[in-house]
Formats: sequence, structure tokens, C-alpha cells
Amino acid sequence: MGDKVKSWKTRYFRLIGDWLYYYSDSDVPQELGSIYLPGSSLTIFAANIYQSHQYCFGITPANLQSRRQYIIEADNAKHRNEWLEGIKSIAHKSPKLDTNSVKEGFLTKQGGSIKTWKRRYCILTPDILKYYTSVDTSRKAQGDIDISAGFEVGEVDDDALERNYAFYLTVVGNSRRYVFIADSEEERQGWLHALKIALRIKQKQQNKQYAGKAIFVANPVANRILSSDQSSSSSSSAHSPRSPTSTASSSSSPSPAHIIFSHPKSNTIPPPTPNISDNSLFSSMMRDC
Repeated sequence: MGDKVKSWKTRYFRLIGDWLYYYSDSDVPQELGSIYLPGSSLTIFAANIYQSHQYCFGITPANLQSRRQYIIEADNAKHRNEWLEGIKSIAHKSPKLDTNSVKEGFLTKQGGSIKTWKRRYCILTPDILKYYTSVDTSRKAQGDIDISAGFEVGEVDDDALERNYAFYLTVVGNSRRYVFIADSEEERQGWLHALKIALRIKQKQQNKQYAGKAIFVANPVANRILSSDQSSSSSSSAHSPRSPTSTASSSSSPSPAHIIFSHPKSNTIPPPTPNISDNSLFSSMMRDC
């Protein structure tokens, strides 16, 4: 159900990590919105509450000041129960400790000079990734990584590292390669996607005139940052959702695991669209009101 105008619309939903995303259709890469699920309350509505809409349920996120309730209708009772089971497993989690964070949780971090592994509680905001020795964030952070100048993130080959669910993060102006290990493949994909969300939020915070460029690439060897003069020659394709793909590689589809971000001097393109279809816990069409 819509927020201001209470009308029903068919949307395509994807559940990944701690977020539920909804799209206008299954083949549209740009999501219309997202719902942060940890701490949310769920409601099942009786068949007569919404006329002609029998299989409805509600999601009330814990982090919304307005306490908006999202009303969603499935095709049948079985479909509704499947979605509720998937969402409940995430909604029971505690909400974020930092209201400005995009994602929080434990990761195992590789040391800098001494390559030891230590478990850290990490808090990601659009500007910085902080990590603590525990969930007690009242104490000083063990360290932080400034990502505001731009960054690159991607999966690390499990066999090469001899550890599962690893990903790396490098930032513009810093030669260090940070390596983290998630607790599961789902968590790894959740962190990769959260970093992309942080990028998009950062762009939107710049008065919608932020001069930034982003590109998804299929191979980390091919990662490169476009300069402003390159972007001017392709301005006609910069506003197409598929244009970053053709820039990086004409023969392969973009990977959701790699992203580069930089600050050219001029030109503005829309924020990058995450490709999360391969990482969804499950997805399907439903109606929201």
C-alpha cells in the first residue's frame, strides 16, 4: 500500500541480508525503495480487513520515526507464510546501535602490519566504517576506515585466502587493502551490498548535485576509475542503467561484488544500481498498499 496515496500496486520484492527491496518489475534494476527489517514488527491481517485483499501482512520497521506500516499482499496463504518465515528470521535481530548506520554486525578483520585475525563489531555509515572490540560502542572505536573519498570492494577468493566468506575494501588515497571475513555467504553479500547502499546515500546527501562516478566491473583486474573527460564523451549513455556495464566490459555481465567510486571534477550520473538478483534469499511479485 502506498504511503501517502493508499492504492495497491504490484511490486517485485527481493529479500537480501537485513533488507527487503521492492521494484516496479523483476527485470528493472533500480529499486523503488527498501525496508530495514531488524527490530521490525509483523502483522497478519484477517481476510476481511482489506476488501478483496485476503492475504495481507504488515511490516513496521523499528527505525522509522513515522512508524509507517508497509502493507503487502501475497497471492495466497502459502505464499504469505513463506515470506513471513523469511522475514521473521531477520526481524528478530536487534536493530542498529547507530541510527545513522547502513549496516552493523560482527566481522573478522585482518590486521595491518601483523596479519592476525580478530573479531570486531563493525558499524558502517555513508562516510566511515568503524570497528570495535565488542558491541559496547560507548568505548572508543578500535579503528575506523574513511570511505568518503571513494572505495573499491569485492570478494576474496576463498581458496587463495584459505578462509571462507572474505571480502576486501580499499579506499581512495590509501594503499592498504583491508580484508574482512563474514560469518556466512549471506552475510558477506549483505556487507557488499550495504557498502553500495552507503555509496548511494552519500551521493544523495550532496544536494542531489553530487559529482560522482561509479562503475560495476566483472573482473577486479579490469577495475578502473573513469576520468571526467571520459565521462563527457559518453554523457548520452551515462544516464542509462546499462551504460556502466558496457563501459567495463562488452562481453560479460557486471558482477554485484565489485564497485569503484571516485569524485571527478564535473558531470553527474545517477547513483549506481545494485545487482542483487543472484544473492536474494528469495524473491517474487507481490502487491503493496
